[in-house]
Amino acid sequence: TKGGRDNPFGDDLPYTLRVFPNHHRALISLQRLADREKTDSPSNARLSVACYFERAIRFTPNDQIVRMLFAGYLIKKANIPEATQQLDEAIRLAGDNPFTHFNVGLVFLDMKNYDRALVQAHRAAELGLPRTELKERLAAVGKWVEPKTAPVAAEAAKP
Repeated sequence: TKGGRDNPFGDDLPYTLRVFPNHHRALISLQRLADREKTDSPSNARLSVACYFERAIRFTPNDQIVRMLFAGYLIKKANIPEATQQLDEAIRLAGDNPFTHFNVGLVFLDMKNYDRALVQAHRAAELGLPRTELKERLAAVGKWVEPKTAPVAAEAAKP
């Protein structure tokens, strides 16, 4: 039926993603709808969820959030190599953005890639992010290691 009587989202998600391909909330909603319907192409969507993510990346290749969201989707689909590629690109694009490094670390942690999560936790802290959730979660699974201090910094800190 038309107007979303059977589906509360109706044509809203595909329309939103046609107009704003990298609309984060619409991408998340589409992914949740696909999960709920147990399909890769949810009701009223003209493309698969993966195609919508790929469109979003082509529309704004430097959007780190889309890449992290896509990585999360790929992890659910057990496509770890491609998820890792998306996260690597998010890291490259992140530059000195500690929040992105922190969030990428959380995704690596969810993947149980503790070494990569630890690197991102150290990078986020080095860039001044005060959040400790990633450190705490790594510690909870016995994977937290304090960052090594640079020899020059250690010498300068001596009295």
